Amino acid sequence: MSSLHLCLLPWLQALQTLTNRTMAGMSALTDSSSQTDSVIHGEKRQFRQTGVDVASTLEQPIAIGDGFHCSDLITDNGLVDTTVLAVQTKALTFMKTWLAEWQAPPASPKRDVPQSRKVEINSRVFRA
Repeated sequence: MSSLHLCLLPWLQALQTLTNRTMAGMSALTDSSSQTDSVIHGEKRQFRQTGVDVASTLEQPIAIGDGFHCSDLITDNGLVDTTVLAVQTKALTFMKTWLAEWQAPPASPKRDVPQSRKVEINSRVFRA
């Protein structure tokens, strides 16, 4: 391992910890009961050498094209790079599946304001 890698390693580990905490916070904010996440990266991403190999699953699909970080987010990149198009197509396939499986939570019934919280003034009812 080069001295540059040794110098960057603590920073990268701290960044990964922060990223994990941020994602955990986002999951908590969205109150998702599903741990459905996807990882989409490119072979040319800048931190590839510091990452780990993870198996792709139906619950957490991983798609790696020959692009760079986020190159799949620009749809026109799929027109010039077939590996990016493959990543985009795979992502859309999983998103369609997840959306088809999603069910809206049951609507909560409207609560009636208790009589004690209603105030009548000049034949008009106000709710406190």
